[in-house]
Amino acid sequence: MNPIFDVQRHYEKVKDFFSNCVEFITDPNQVEEELKFYANKPLKNIVFDSETTGLDAWAGETYLHHHQDGSIVKIEDGAIPFSIQLGILDFVENKLKCYFVLLENKNKSKQYVKSLLENPFIMKIGHELKFDIKMAKKIDINVKGKLWDTQLASRLLFDRLPKHSLKYLGTYFSGESQIESNKPWDIELKSWLRQKRNNLTRQGFPKNYVNYSFVPLSIMYPYGLNDVWYTYLLYILFNPIIEKNYKELFKRECKLIRIAYRMEKRGTKIDKKLCIKTLPQIEIEKLKLIKKIRHYLKFYHPKIKKFNIQSPAQLKNVLLEIGLTKEDLTYRGKLSVDYDSVIRLFHKYDKKFNLLFCKDVLNYRTLTKISKTYFKKLITISNEKGIVHCNMRVSDTKNGRLACNDPNLQNLPRPETIEFENVAKVREVFIPRKDFINWYYDYSQIEMLIFALFCQERTMLKAIAQNEDLHLTVAKLIFGQNAKEHRQETKNLNFGIIYGMGLDTLADKLNTTRDKACDLMYRYKNKFNEVSNLQFKIKKLLYTNGFIVDIFNRLYHIPIEKAYTGVNALVQGCSANVLKHAIIQVDKFIKYFSKEKLINLLLSVHDELIIEIHKSIPIWIPYVIKLIMEEILQLIQYEIKVNVDIKYSNTSWATKLPVKFNTYWIALANNYFMSSKSNFLLPIIKPKINWFLKDIK
Repeated sequence: MNPIFDVQRHYEKVKDFFSNCVEFITDPNQVEEELKFYANKPLKNIVFDSETTGLDAWAGETYLHHHQDGSIVKIEDGAIPFSIQLGILDFVENKLKCYFVLLENKNKSKQYVKSLLENPFIMKIGHELKFDIKMAKKIDINVKGKLWDTQLASRLLFDRLPKHSLKYLGTYFSGESQIESNKPWDIELKSWLRQKRNNLTRQGFPKNYVNYSFVPLSIMYPYGLNDVWYTYLLYILFNPIIEKNYKELFKRECKLIRIAYRMEKRGTKIDKKLCIKTLPQIEIEKLKLIKKIRHYLKFYHPKIKKFNIQSPAQLKNVLLEIGLTKEDLTYRGKLSVDYDSVIRLFHKYDKKFNLLFCKDVLNYRTLTKISKTYFKKLITISNEKGIVHCNMRVSDTKNGRLACNDPNLQNLPRPETIEFENVAKVREVFIPRKDFINWYYDYSQIEMLIFALFCQERTMLKAIAQNEDLHLTVAKLIFGQNAKEHRQETKNLNFGIIYGMGLDTLADKLNTTRDKACDLMYRYKNKFNEVSNLQFKIKKLLYTNGFIVDIFNRLYHIPIEKAYTGVNALVQGCSANVLKHAIIQVDKFIKYFSKEKLINLLLSVHDELIIEIHKSIPIWIPYVIKLIMEEILQLIQYEIKVNVDIKYSNTSWATKLPVKFNTYWIALANNYFMSSKSNFLLPIIKPKINWFLKDIK
């Protein structure tokens, strides 16, 4: 099954309609008259898009709005839309009508747009709808009704495509070449913006001074309306496949759009004063490190006169001059001195070449990164209340995990990676709001659990059923009596198997030789025979079908030469979908229990969900959320109960603490959960043993 072929075949059937039956309407009077007509009609769906003055809708960024009369208004609280485009399929005329609504026009078009978008019975079709919903809210339009996002559909159907932008998908599936896809309106828009920006920059204006609101309407009309045209084309092409094979999965993905928007809108609070206080402390520590490195080189290697710590080329030359060879510096087939490479060199050659300065170089780079990437950026993008609004993406990875950027709060350095007493940990600056406590819900060993389920490895399943530490159990079988000393090594080995690491990469991860890594791999697979069987089954399925399927009916198209990544795709994909299911369930519970925003979803970080709960909420309610998350995946046939670990913090993210609920609180939570769960629980997941072997027709 290849959805790409299905889409391209379907395009051949509908291309005549899309070539001849589309009408672009830009005249303000005609737009107003026809939207008034449609506002009172029972439409099934409409296409929705917007053009804006920028990308950041939240306070903290300043944008300019250029009106068509030439006046310029400074908008302090983020970007706003200046136009909305709608696409309506007229069955009488058998034509897709695309309307360009300029919001500054003094007519009733905006009122009719609001009426259409707020109609809960009309499905809204769009590309990256969360952005357009967010922008519509800025002009007091609350988009209601079902959502159908063509970008989410593309990520679900075509997980290995390099891009999922509207232009790329439209041209890719319409069979046009990339050269032909550069339509005149696109070229003209980019050319105009480039020329205008260059002219104004020479006059002393900042680079971000010009935005789309400055572009003449003669250029914006075709550009904006073709976005609507392409979006509807993708909907027509993708919808039959979605309805046939992925209806429930896609429905859940679209539910997450509004939840992600609310998480983004709520934002995360930071201690802005601590950020400002930390920056000079970082600079002091960096100066100390520079002195140490220069003193070290002067004492041990006086021939080296100049050395720029930030220069990879100079670091490479220093290491070669000290005595290392190009073969030593080769990492994963490339000559490299990145972070992982320097760590490897330090552990491998320190005793022979006295590479103590490598640790200082790494510390310097770490301080530079956290200063620029986190502390400075957090100060810049947070608003006056210290709230950071990151961009939550429903499905921005090949395995379907929720993603977060601008800033990326899913990859914050752990507290133990910062070794300086006077420098605050990055997670220390993330604090709860006043009168709130932040709670952290983490699925315990969920990736190892799913790995064991796919393998059908009884030893692992038994250990999980008995609530044992799975990494320690595996260590006992491989290392015997010294298991505790080798737990971390075994953990790295477990995840090395899941991630499909080669022997060289695994040896680096375990900080050992290739021969020892090979021996460990052999002993592991000898103890757990089903692991090799799973890898063989995946390779066979990929060779036969070109894809594998997880318990959620999600497909992963993987080239046969990369079959070693198949286990990771299944494990990561299932873990992501379990958490997505949990987010929807918890959000439904929050709506049911509290309408006063006393409980709010904040962030999703890998297998962890961060929720803020007001201090006035009964203490046993956090335990109800734990029960909801544990109820989602039921493995009764294996006598396994999914566990969720809970921690809390009323100070900062770096100081979260485990919580113990007494029997009275647990009884209250269980009683409430059992009596009320029918009001907020969706159907639970009950996976079958060999679900991944099934072939979707």
